[in-house]
Amino acid sequence: MALFAASILFDGDTRSPYADGECRKTFKYQIDINGAASAEIQTLPGIGEKLAGAIIERREKAGHFRGHEELLDVRGIGSKRFEAIKPFLLEMGSKDDLP
Repeated sequence: MALFAASILFDGDTRSPYADGECRKTFKYQIDINGAASAEIQTLPGIGEKLAGAIIERREKAGHFRGHEELLDVRGIGSKRFEAIKPFLLEMGSKDDLP
């Protein structure tokens, strides 16, 4: 059984994480991008196997993401896609906590 580094939040947040503004779920989940496996990353809107692999490859080569904005350095993630997945990313701790 795989363990996922995600949190399901029933926080009443009414913001839509989708570009068209539509709410497709009654909850949102958040992923730790620095610890997530490929299958977990693929649950993000617009992220498939290839892009999940690119995120993991970047993380392995350059180290942990120090901020969510560093995802923009991954080929295939532009500002629109980043804005779509941003609500699903678990808040990062202090930058001093990272290796």
